[in-house]
Amino acid sequence: MKVCIIPARSGSKRIKNKNVKIFNGKPIIGIVLQNLKRMKFFDKIIVSTDHKKTIDLSKKYGADLVIGRKKKLFQDNVGTCEIISNAIKKVNSLKIFPSFIFCIYPTSVFVKKKHLVNALKIAKKANCSFVFSGIKYPHPIQRAFNFKGNKLLFNASLYKKTQTQKLKINYFDAGQFYLAKPNNWMKFDNIFNKNSRIVEIPSNECKDIDNIEDWKLAELIFKSTKNKN
Repeated sequence: MKVCIIPARSGSKRIKNKNVKIFNGKPIIGIVLQNLKRMKFFDKIIVSTDHKKTIDLSKKYGADLVIGRKKKLFQDNVGTCEIISNAIKKVNSLKIFPSFIFCIYPTSVFVKKKHLVNALKIAKKANCSFVFSGIKYPHPIQRAFNFKGNKLLFNASLYKKTQTQKLKINYFDAGQFYLAKPNNWMKFDNIFNKNSRIVEIPSNECKDIDNIEDWKLAELIFKSTKNKN
């Protein structure tokens, strides 16, 4: 059984009511839920929240189940593994026992079925703890630099004369989805460990939404691509 858990807390600081904010005419969590339902990939889609408006919208837009969570799990310093572990316990208490659990956040409007399918294939074949979406850095991070006052400082001076094509490729978390077996969600306190694997996402298929400028740009990208899966 493949289950998607959407952890949706209130209290976003940079974008107020981020998870229920209107995105191209609909609450963003509603768009995500409709997208996931349309894929017909998950056996159950579950929202974890204690926010009244999120509960109502989740039911309206097709969540199979809405579960609550303890107040302490709504704090900024609580990790994803702890949140999902708590959700697993609640789901198991309802006699639902998934084989694989995807965590997808309520603002992940660009998630595509093909990447979820690839992630599941990797999880089934590889002896890995987690599979998540990753994006390749557009330029070698070994050549990055910063400033201390007016003085330019290389982050890794060892590589400042190395040809870029000889430098190792690096990736960063795309934030679209995280996949693991239930016991791994319960066992680990960090998704990013040496046994994790990624599904590489093209940079034009993802847009992280951290502030209002990101939000506006994401709306334009979403509208132009129509979120094809």
